[in-house]
Amino acid sequence: MASRPHAVTAYNIGLCYRALGQYTRAYGAFEAARARGAVAPGELTPDLGEDANAYLLEIQRLLVRVELQLEPAQVEAKAA
Repeated sequence: MASRPHAVTAYNIGLCYRALGQYTRAYGAFEAARARGAVAPGELTPDLGEDANAYLLEIQRLLVRVELQLEPAQVEAKAA
């Protein structure tokens, strides 16, 4: 049996991840729901779309972002 993507399914998965505290996965699922809703109009009701947007904003405030800048280490080639 093949799976078929659906905006409401992605939204519901986002709710489950959010309830489990897995916010990064929840964020991805809510984004997938919005993207699928844009591609397949009618799959995601306006109310669910607004809720998905609200959850995305909530999760953005919860997640910490760290910017790292790595500098290459100085490597000296040894003569053989």
